[in-house]
Amino acid sequence: ASGSDSLFNVIEGDYLCKISYPGYESYSDTISLYANQGLDVVLLQRPWPPRNLFVDDQSLISTWEEPLAMLINEDFEGPVYPPDGWQTSTQGNPGWIFTDSGSGANFVIPPHTSYAVANDGDAPASNGCCDRLITPEADLTSAPSFVLDFMSYYTGAAGQIATVEMSTDGGVSWSEIYACPQASYWRSVSVDLTAYSGLSGLPSVKFAFHSNDAG
Repeated sequence: ASGSDSLFNVIEGDYLCKISYPGYESYSDTISLYANQGLDVVLLQRPWPPRNLFVDDQSLISTWEEPLAMLINEDFEGPVYPPDGWQTSTQGNPGWIFTDSGSGANFVIPPHTSYAVANDGDAPASNGCCDRLITPEADLTSAPSFVLDFMSYYTGAAGQIATVEMSTDGGVSWSEIYACPQASYWRSVSVDLTAYSGLSGLPSVKFAFHSNDAG
């Protein structure tokens, strides 16, 4: 909530002073330091808009849900695929696609609205090792903790592997951070990103949904 720091025997001159803390606006200013002086700084809490704001047109009473620091929000219901900022990569065909009916003769997906899917069950000759759906870049230092929430239908049929991966070098290399649980129905999945969030967190990271047919 508050704090102080002191610097001694500083060489006279101009200094760039930067102060940051998760959840608050950063402070940056050039300080001319030619005598002893104190600097008082107040960081403003970062404003996030309320969710699902509704105003009743009769009573004028407003209701809303708690604001959240939401970096990425995508439901794949738009007309463009991949959505702006998203990427797909594959070594086979077709990789990740956008549809509301991704079932095939060898793998049936329960009904749902539009979604992204990698289903190579009907293309056994293709290489499904490296099908990735990649998120836009995110800065996880802006809040103490983040969570990656998504809906998943993954059964593990035919030895298929589904994981969530993370890249800090723009997608050149990937490291697994989560193995998706198997289920015979659409389920909500939540991946805790607290370990990568906050002041010492990752300022530039991409996440990938990796579908691997394991040969």
